[in-house]
Parts: sequence; C-alpha cells; structure tokens
Amino acid sequence: MIEIGPLAGVHLLHSPDTLQQIDLLPQYAPDSSTRPRIEHFDTAERHTMELARSLGATIVEVDEGEPHPTGAAVYWQVRAYPAAHAATQRLIGGIRDQLPDIWRQNVAELTDTSLEAASMQLAAGTPMMLAYTPLDNGHIKYLLEADDQLERFLSFAAHAGQRIDLCDFELREFVETPSEHYTSFRTVADATGAVLAAGVHYSRHKKTEPRRVVTMDRFSDSPSESRVRYIKNALENPTSKYYLGARDVRSNSACGGAIIALMGTDPKPPNKEEVAILEAHEIDPAFIQPPTAPLKMAQLIGSTVGPQTHLVLGIDSIGTRYGETNFGPGGGVYAACHMRGGGTTPERYIAMREHALANIARKHNPPAL
Repeated sequence: MIEIGPLAGVHLLHSPDTLQQIDLLPQYAPDSSTRPRIEHFDTAERHTMELARSLGATIVEVDEGEPHPTGAAVYWQVRAYPAAHAATQRLIGGIRDQLPDIWRQNVAELTDTSLEAASMQLAAGTPMMLAYTPLDNGHIKYLLEADDQLERFLSFAAHAGQRIDLCDFELREFVETPSEHYTSFRTVADATGAVLAAGVHYSRHKKTEPRRVVTMDRFSDSPSESRVRYIKNALENPTSKYYLGARDVRSNSACGGAIIALMGTDPKPPNKEEVAILEAHEIDPAFIQPPTAPLKMAQLIGSTVGPQTHLVLGIDSIGTRYGETNFGPGGGVYAACHMRGGGTTPERYIAMREHALANIARKHNPPAL
C-alpha cells in the first residue's frame, strides 16, 4: 500500500469530455479489447480524482483554450486525447536535442529529394518503420522493407485525400535489437519526473520463425467508421490493393508480447528464455536494473510532458534511442515490477496513479523531518 501525503495547494485539471460515462462503446465490436480498457481507464481516473480531492487537491474542469490555473503545482490529471497528443508532440520537439533519438521524418514534410532517398534506402535493403503517431499499443506500425511498399502507402494517401492527415505519419529508422526476439524498453514515469517502473517488452515470436505479417490486426479495437479502421482496412487487409504485407516486428504486450521487469518492490522473476534476453542486452540476470539511458529519458520526459498531458507516461525506447511517449499507459510494466505481474487491470491503473499522487504530495508538501 502506497502512503499518500497531503495534496493541499495542488491543482489537477481535466477536460470536460473526460471522466464522463463513455457513450462511444456501442461503436466497438463486442470482442474489442478497447471496451473494457476504456471502462477501466475511466474507473481509475474517477478514483484518482476523488482520492486527490479527499487529500486536499483542487479539481478543475477546463475547456481547451480556456484560462486555467498555472504554476509548478498544477497538473493535467487527464486531458482530451487530441489536445494531449498535440501537447506531447510540441513538448517533445522542445527537448528533442536532449534525447538520443532515432532518425524520423514526418511524411507530410517529405520532399522529392527525401522521398527519393527513402526509396533508394529501401531498394538497397535497409528497412524503415512507418508509424501512425496518434495511436499506441502497436496499432498502425509497419516495417517497410521494399520501395514498392512505400509506393503503395503513398498511393493510398493520395487516394484517401482528406480522410487522413499525412502529418500523423512518420518514417522512422528501424533499429535491430539484441536477442532472438524483437524488443523495446518501456519506462513508466510520473509528472514529477520520478520513474515508477521499467521493463523490457519482447515479442513472443522469434526473428528466426516463419515470416509473420501484420494482417487484420485487432480491427474490433477501433470504431467501424473511424479513420483508424479506414487506414487499417487499406494497409492490413490482403484484399486491398494497398495492402503492405508488413513483417511484424512489434514487441508490445498489446500485440501479444511479454514483459521482463527491470526494477520494483515485487518484480516478476525472469524465466529461462527471459534470462537469455537480458544477457543479450548486457543486463546481469543476477543483478537486474534498467539501463541508464531509458531512465534519463523518462525522467526528462515525465517532468516536461507529464504536467501538461497526464499524471503517468509510458516512454518507449529502442536500445538507447528514444522511440515515443504514451500518456495514460497500460499497467503491464508496472504490474511486472510491483505486483509480480498480477493484479486486475483496474488495480494496475489505480496503483500507478496512486504512486504518482504520492510523489506529487512529497514534492509539494514534503513531510517534516
């Protein structure tokens, strides 16, 4: 049980379209994992708001663009997704020179010269990732290994017109990772910059297994008439002329991957296969701790991005290189570090947020010595 001190003087902001009963759930298919996830997220945010209020915090509902409290003790508890995404992109842009970043190029900013260079790179056998930045959980993330895949995507974009926004897509460097599995680091940080949890995500399928492609991936997780479903149907449906047939290199737990805890109060111990993955990443299985680079990135991003987006962030890195930031992340890594991988989804969500509140209380109302 995490002890949370007084939150007097702290303001928590939330958008008016959050912390309300979800009225969009009928648009999701009955088997969609998004339905319970939204409901659990909503439950955790309501719990956090009421707990913070009981400890002296001031809760403020704010429309985007309206004046609101500012200062070091003001945090967005939960912000509307489009505004949080835009704020994340803007704030990361302001500190990008401090992050060991992968190469990335916004597709909307491709010139004839840069497009030719990308095509030549693919033709020469150097792959790259195509990523849809507004979405997490491994959705719309494709490995491009041939120039005709890039051509098919650009043809789809031209056909789609205003139904999609090219500013939402990035070409990214593909970074090969150690071990027989595809891997990435996930570090969970709060809005004070404190690291709450860290782990290695790894794909359950091995690189040496028969080629696995991204096909019709979790279609039920997006509303049937949504932009996301439109994109997925074009790029992941084998009957589409724009189908990419992209090799699946994702390590996300939402895509079937698993998690190795790298810290915590009650970490899930690694199995034999996970020990081999740790050793491949030069992490001593007998003395497990997260690498320095992901920790430093998470501390910087948490304290910079968190106050203006969400109390808890999930920062992904590939090796020592920055990947992306997710606000309000799933609780898998936190549970692996502090709950031996157990706990229900609501319990995981609530525990992360309570941990963040404890750090906020400690920062602004430190206990007397």
